[in-house]
This record gives sequence, structure tokens and C-alpha cells, in this order.
Amino acid sequence: MIKQSVVLILLLCASLLLTGCWDRREVEELGIVHGIAIESAGNNRIRVVFQYINTSIQGGGGGGGSGENTITFQKPYRNQVIEADSVYDAVKQLPQETVARRFFAHTEVLIVSEEFARERGITEISDYISRDPQFKPNIWLLVGRGKDMASLMDTPGVISPIPTLRVSNVLEHQDVVSSYAPLRLGEFIRTLECTSEQPFTAILEATPNPSRPVEAGHGILDGQVPEPANRLAINGTALFKNDKMVGWLNQQESRGLLWLRDEVKQGIIKFSLPGVESGMAATEIYRTHTKVTPVLENGQIIVNVKIDAETVVQEVTRSFPMDDTEDIQKIEEAQNQAVIREVQSALDKAQKQMQVDPFGFGQAIHHKYPELWQQMRPDWDEIFPEIPVNLEVNTTIRLTNLTSRPIDFETEP
Repeated sequence: MIKQSVVLILLLCASLLLTGCWDRREVEELGIVHGIAIESAGNNRIRVVFQYINTSIQGGGGGGGSGENTITFQKPYRNQVIEADSVYDAVKQLPQETVARRFFAHTEVLIVSEEFARERGITEISDYISRDPQFKPNIWLLVGRGKDMASLMDTPGVISPIPTLRVSNVLEHQDVVSSYAPLRLGEFIRTLECTSEQPFTAILEATPNPSRPVEAGHGILDGQVPEPANRLAINGTALFKNDKMVGWLNQQESRGLLWLRDEVKQGIIKFSLPGVESGMAATEIYRTHTKVTPVLENGQIIVNVKIDAETVVQEVTRSFPMDDTEDIQKIEEAQNQAVIREVQSALDKAQKQMQVDPFGFGQAIHHKYPELWQQMRPDWDEIFPEIPVNLEVNTTIRLTNLTSRPIDFETEP
């Protein structure tokens, strides 16, 4: 008995010392899908673009018979397009195209064409992806502008040449600019299931690349252009009623949405200098807080919005003194009006034109007046456009950085 126990222990120790793993997968054998784009294909079918990390890239460099060194470059990503009846059907067709195993654990971006989002909605896509355990709920969901998602997915960057990787990197640092409003898939679905607010997310499109040289002959090597013709840009915010897109907000309106949702973290506020012709100022947002308070007055719901912000002066294009409190107060008032314009533009677009509530006003009413909300909920789409909104904006300039007075070229010697 003792001998048998010793043998078992030795076998166990030997197994622990073995290298490898029973479910080990070589990277080269995996098709690592980093991004997916979906559009309509006609006859109620869909076209799915899968973007893979190219794990087969080898190091460049080598010599020829002439003694000259040559460098070869390989595309760091590959796209695969499949037409199918559904996303699930497209995934099941993947093994027919290649022997590589499809790996979705690192998928970070899901793009739905604007046409698809308007006509068919998001539900049929999100249902499968939210069920499959390989997909993570923190995938970025975007609306792709343009009819050809394959072209959109084949728009590389320079620093981040993989298109969807560049997009995910930009979205990870969205707080730096706070000028668009993306949602992750899990948050989008949560909002979709909530009756007191409507979902939204950012819009992605390919735009001409201003860094591309106009003249030919600027390639690093023959056949390689250092700057692509187009670039991917986050350009607006798509608004949804239930699961279908009904319209979009531009950059100013998108930040107005973020102000109302208390989601502005950083960014630049630009405004005209009071009383100075062609004078402009730019301040950097340092800290913000938005409080949304519904109030019941004489049987009428009113939403009071109070926005507080602290900023730092970064640029003034014309001479404007900032030596005393009165000077600073003039700039702060101009800054207040700039924020009000952003917020009001978002309210006018969403509340008056599209009649959708991405701001969460219904949620605020639900929290404060739960019984009243139960009465309002069935007719919220009709009630929301008529809700009065009172805006109060108070901005404070904390610093003017290294100088309190801009350079004045007209000063006498």
C-alpha cells in the first residue's frame, strides 16, 4: 500500500514537471478576430466583415545577389467577408473558408452600418453576440457611415495600422476630448432594455486624410505610401428609438449630450472674447459636475439642469486683460454661454426633432417620483418633447497659466 502511494506521488510530480498544456493553441493556428462589421446584403441577408490580426507576419530584411538590402512589408491585418442569413450563420461558415480556429475573445469593436441600424436595428445582432461566451460585453458598438463596410474596415492608420485596433485605442482615451459618445455593447443593451432612456453610440466614418502629400514621390520605399488616402474618424453620435437609429448629433451636439449626462471629463471650450473683434479664447476643462433635478410644479414636470465646471485658460488670440476679477468674470460669462449653446443644441435635436431621450430625464423622474413615472411611462415618447428644461451653467476659471495678459503687438515702446 505504501509502495503504491509512493508511485502515485512520483507520477503526480512528474506530470507537474511536464511542459505544455492539454488545451494549448499555437498563435499561428488561431484566427484572432479583433473587429467585426455588419451591413445588409439584400434578400434579407447580411454581409459580415471579420478583421483578423495577421499572426503570420515575419521580420523583414534580407539581401539579394546584388548585395543590396531589401525590406518587405506584410499587412498586419486581413479581412474576410461572408454573406449569410445571420451573424451566427456567418460564424458557422468560417471553417469552410480556412482551417484556422476563429478566436473571438479579443474582439474589441463591432460596427453596424448606418443603413442596417436604421432599417433593421441592433437587436438581431446583439442577441447572438450577447449569448456567445467568447464575446465580451465590453465590445465597443459603433455605427459605420457609408455603404461599404469592407472599405471602412480596410482603412489603416499609420501609428496603429490595424483599423479596428486604432479605433479601440481612440475610444479608450475618449475622456481626453469628450466630444463624442460611444457605448459598449453591454451598456447599449442595458439602455435598450430600460424604458426610461434611449440608447446612443458613436459614428465611425472614413474621411480624407489631410496628412497625405498632394505631390507624388513622397514614399519611403517604392510602392509604399507613408500616409493612407483616408483615415477613420469618430464623427458624431447616433441616436436610437428602441433599437433603430433615428438620427445623429454632430460634435457640438454630442458634447451637449455628455454635459447633460455628467460625462464630460476633459476637452477644450472655444468662445469669442467679449467686446473684442475676431478675438477668440480656448480653455481646458479641468473638472465638471452636472445635476439633473426633476421638479413637479402645479402638476407639470420641469427638469432643472445645473452644470458646474472649472477650466484653465490655454489660448487667447487677441489682447484681453485678465488682471482682475471683473476681467475674469467677463470671460467666464462668455464661457457659460458657450456651454449653454452646446447643451441647447443637443436638447433641440433630440427633444424637439427626434423625440428621443438619451439624456436619462425619464430615469431621473423614475427615481424621484416613482408613482408618477408609472403613469407617464406609457406616453413618455409624447410627453418628453414637451418637458420644459431650465439650464443653469456656472463656469470658473482657476488658472491663466504662465501669463495673465496676452501678447499685445500694439503696445507702444
